[in-house]
Amino acid sequence: MRPIFHWTSRRICAHLAISCTAFACVQHLAWRLRLQKGPGLSPETIRDALLNRQCTILKHARKPDERYVMPSPASPETQKIHDALSLRLSDVPYALN
Repeated sequence: MRPIFHWTSRRICAHLAISCTAFACVQHLAWRLRLQKGPGLSPETIRDALLNRQCTILKHARKPDERYVMPSPASPETQKIHDALSLRLSDVPYALN
């Protein structure tokens, strides 16, 4: 939560609320990962795995309305996070609607 570079009470309260919400989300995800077989992941590993998962959006040269998503390769940690949340993880490009 620190450092806090806000001066008004409204912004300080918002900063604390966002920080507490993010902490609760990471702790819940770590708990869901511990429910699966095998070792869980630390909050630092979860953050790094999600930060390193990126997607590139490509525009069709002749059809500017058509866009495609090209995901980066998933790490084993990222795959484990998606499995814990029952989310589909795709490494193949797909159309962006």
